[in-house]
Amino acid sequence: MKKISVVLFFILSSLSTVARWKHALVIGNGAYRILTRLNNPVNDANGMAAALRELGFTVYAVVDRGRVQMEEAIERFKNQLSVSRNRCGFLFYTSHGVQSEGVNYLIPVDADIRSEAYLRDRAVSVQAMLDEINESDNELNIVVLDPCRDNSFGWARTGIR
Repeated sequence: MKKISVVLFFILSSLSTVARWKHALVIGNGAYRILTRLNNPVNDANGMAAALRELGFTVYAVVDRGRVQMEEAIERFKNQLSVSRNRCGFLFYTSHGVQSEGVNYLIPVDADIRSEAYLRDRAVSVQAMLDEINESDNELNIVVLDPCRDNSFGWARTGIR
């Protein structure tokens, strides 16, 4: 994590010459109601938010939220970026994540996913999130996903991380 942090610091600090307005969305979920609770995501999200603020980003942090709140945060982030092509976006996610049928999903704290069939309706598709952000038509977006991909689902086909 330290190597990644150092690289990200240099990339993000150099953005001051690339974009006039820098916006970040930081999502960290740990207080899961059904899945295994996670201790680190909230700390990681708060640390990332603080570092981004020091680098001049306007930061919107979303911690321990459900699917609807995560989707609203993504839409708000897109709207901030849509104001001007000169906007730079940085999205950081840390929490549970899962892949099914080649599709990656971010897992909200209120997720009750009893089988793979529920993923589409109860989790946030990474591709849908990326499509939403791309609609902003700004010059640059950086997305960093740091999911815990341990097998927290009894229905999952494999125990591979």
